[in-house]
Amino acid sequence: MKIFIILLFITVNSFIKYDTGYASSFDWNNGFSASGNNVYTKEFTFSGTFERIPQVAIIINKYNVQYQTSGGNLATITSITTTKFTVVMTNPYSSGATEMPFQWYAFDDKRVQVINEFNYILSSPYASFTQYVTYSHSNPNFTKALLFITSFQFKGGLDIVLSIEEITITQVKVKIVSNTNNLLQIGYQIMLTTSDVMETTYIQQPSGSYTSPTMTFPTDKDWTVSTQGFNWPAVINFGVRLTKYSNYYTFAAWSGNPINALRFTYITIVKSITQTFLPMAISGIRVSQKDNYNNSPIPTIQLQFEELNLIYTSETTQTFYVQSSLSQLNAIIQYSCPTTQKLYTELNYPNKIIKRNFYCSRGQNIVTMYIRINSQMTAINEITFSLTNTGISIKQNVQNQLAELKQIFLLQITNN
Repeated sequence: MKIFIILLFITVNSFIKYDTGYASSFDWNNGFSASGNNVYTKEFTFSGTFERIPQVAIIINKYNVQYQTSGGNLATITSITTTKFTVVMTNPYSSGATEMPFQWYAFDDKRVQVINEFNYILSSPYASFTQYVTYSHSNPNFTKALLFITSFQFKGGLDIVLSIEEITITQVKVKIVSNTNNLLQIGYQIMLTTSDVMETTYIQQPSGSYTSPTMTFPTDKDWTVSTQGFNWPAVINFGVRLTKYSNYYTFAAWSGNPINALRFTYITIVKSITQTFLPMAISGIRVSQKDNYNNSPIPTIQLQFEELNLIYTSETTQTFYVQSSLSQLNAIIQYSCPTTQKLYTELNYPNKIIKRNFYCSRGQNIVTMYIRINSQMTAINEITFSLTNTGISIKQNVQNQLAELKQIFLLQITNN
């Protein structure tokens, strides 16, 4: 008797969600040598394939910028695909950046957002100034923000510092300070995250040389330093680099380059995000029916959110935010219905969806629903509701790796 064994191989697509690498192709030690009035294009390949186009942050940790009358460079991410990205370094002056290696980080996750401002045009390029710039962001639960310089252009010594001024549920505000009249251009990125993605320690070193204390570097996180500013008299090249050791690091000027102050941040980034955001869920509902004896004028349908003092009586679709300090939201729905109609509902409880029908009757033609909605975690909840003459839907935008619109409550009014 012959036995045939058939082996079935199933190929499963395994997409990466996070990746990091070092752009050594922009490093002098790896053969890169730039000159002024030139453009350099480098392509970087991810270690795997992302399912969606990721966001990419480039954090420079070694500078070598030549000084003449005017100088500097412009670094830009020009394209990103699911397998690679491209960075272009432009040296618009006769003196430019002879090297600019960087650590890059790529994310396919809605708990992280990278905002690009590679070529910010200054409103006061020939004076010392303080400017504020505001950007919109996509996640109300962003609590961490990091800004880092990607390029700068100058006509003399610089004393600059960039910082995060404020994060709100929809915006992030940046502060740019230049204490000289020599800054011509500045480029930067902003990385925003939820609370458990990154940790930052800001350091202001009153010299051009910093040595960290003895440290135990995390094995479940990646780390680097990012630049927010410096005081550079520009009498010789701007040269600063990060050097990593087993239990400490240095971030310091090299080759005798005079720098009076360094402003930078030590940053750690988790390799796998574990914090999961949950939608609000219904914890109870009470329904009452009564007759409008006096036939007094009332709206056909009304939706009220008690704690927010919001009442709606006409067709509308709106979005609002429930602050993390408000753990319970009470919604009241009142519907004046003829006897021929049925009210179909879907209620999202923490572990199940319950479907129920309610019927209008001749003697009880006003239906009122009292719905208690609770947070399942401490977070800001982004609620979108739609009110029409034929029903109500209440949904929440929940952002983890993906952004999903989760249904909390549904009411559909149909003929019985």
